[in-house]
Amino acid sequence: MLVNLREAYWSSSLAGAMSETYLHHFELEVRQGKVEQALNVLERVRGRTAASLLENKVSFSSSESGETRALEEGLSDLQLRLMRSENAKERTGLLDQLVERERRLELTRTDRRESKAGWFQKPAPLKAVQSSLRPDELLVEYVLSEPHSYCVWISKTRAGVKALSAGRQQVEELTRNT
Repeated sequence: MLVNLREAYWSSSLAGAMSETYLHHFELEVRQGKVEQALNVLERVRGRTAASLLENKVSFSSSESGETRALEEGLSDLQLRLMRSENAKERTGLLDQLVERERRLELTRTDRRESKAGWFQKPAPLKAVQSSLRPDELLVEYVLSEPHSYCVWISKTRAGVKALSAGRQQVEELTRNT
């Protein structure tokens, strides 16, 4: 379903709605000690969504309307305000505005290219990710869940998943207070 959605907003929304399914699949692979398969689950949903967003990124053209340009400029402004904000309530409001403006921008776009389904046939193999890392680098990704979250790590020669004692709510609270 993610491959066939043309608009980045809807692709991202679908991924969000399906996140529980992917989370349970990820947790199943972790419980069975299948680190590479757990990484593939993450790559499938997050990698596809990110690639779709990049693929559908459209730069300004002279034929774009003033409304489209205004929405793009507003998006940039919201992103800057979000990066600079340290107030949790303000950040929540800015995120809501950002999602709405992205949705409106997608509706103004009429020139769509077909999705490149070949991009999404397989997740990046663990060995390919490892080969792109230097010996002193470590790729870290967090998967937030309840009652505990996970830290996924990949080095040049090894990979693993570590269950964390803190759940999503506690991690989000700690990051807001930092």
